[in-house]
Amino acid sequence: MAVIRVAISAALGVLVTFALIILMYKLIDSGNKDLDEKEAIKIPEFVQVDRDLTENVKQTQIEKP
Repeated sequence: MAVIRVAISAALGVLVTFALIILMYKLIDSGNKDLDEKEAIKIPEFVQVDRDLTENVKQTQIEKP
């Protein structure tokens, strides 16, 4: 009896998995076609300027004995 339950569960699991994959494909494929046909917006590239790093640490001098 347990073997039948496992087989039915595995078959239903595979069926649901394939149904979800097909559903996701259809949802992605049915996306807005107007976005694909329009000219792409060009986004400028921003460059960060390298800054000099300064530390807020006091330089302590150790006195030698």
